[in-house]
Amino acid sequence: MTPSGRSPRVTSSSSPTPPDDLARLAAASRLLVITDFDGTLAPIVPDPPAATILPAARAALERLIAAGSGADDVPRLVVAVLSGRDAADVARRVRVAGARYLGQHGIEHASLEMDAAGALDPASALDPALAARGRDLQLIANEVRDQLDRPDWLVVEPKGASVGLHYRRAADPDRARLVILATLDAIARGEASSTASAPLVMESRRVVELRPVEAFGKGEATRRLIADIHPDAVLVMGDDRTDAEAFDAVRDWRDASGHPAMIVGVSGASETPPEVRDRSDVLVPGPDAAAELLGRLASDLEARPATGH
Repeated sequence: MTPSGRSPRVTSSSSPTPPDDLARLAAASRLLVITDFDGTLAPIVPDPPAATILPAARAALERLIAAGSGADDVPRLVVAVLSGRDAADVARRVRVAGARYLGQHGIEHASLEMDAAGALDPASALDPALAARGRDLQLIANEVRDQLDRPDWLVVEPKGASVGLHYRRAADPDRARLVILATLDAIARGEASSTASAPLVMESRRVVELRPVEAFGKGEATRRLIADIHPDAVLVMGDDRTDAEAFDAVRDWRDASGHPAMIVGVSGASETPPEVRDRSDVLVPGPDAAAELLGRLASDLEARPATGH
């Protein structure tokens, strides 16, 4: 059940989101679209570096940004890709000019800029203090890997201020998760190491992430986006526990402002966290359906010229 006491609508390509819902968003004078990357714009894959955005998702984002260009260079739509990956990495994978890229759950920003050769190249910014903490966390992640005898199934992903420990390739992912958490607990208690202060441990789909305790997550990142952009409608999409924090932030804004918002959970079948199911208005069955929804929103925007706003 959603916080409002209703079960989320479950949609598919043959049972789409009601047109009126998207039309209300498209009619807004300033629409904010917030989307996750892995599991939302791109299918989940065993090897995180191999994740690739769906062509339909990229095309939908490009159409949204083009259709959202307003008069006097003031856009009526802002697209923000809010990911657990580092900002430059997710910008390279999405490669849509005009979008905002927020990495490491929102603590890092990147933009795509034209380099000397005319190619789009991401430029990112991260607080130096958080980057220093990230180096400390890398030591902890390396120690976990060493204590586990460097298993083939463990992928360590440095992100700048945070580090991901991916265990999707393990033969028994549930056991791998417990082993990682137990090793981290031993390190934190000082039984195995005297490395830097204990990190904030976050769990997502088949990944344990180490973050600085002072870093905020997607909920706070979403609140800051809304405060910066001042939208009068919001669409938010995601598939994981961290995205549910963004869902809560959008729901709080909708309740307080009375403006329309759509909270879209992207299902990962048996891996879909209950927080995503419970906090979504609409639950779509995977990235293909998410891309289709974005494409239909783009069609609604394209049918509403900027001069009509």
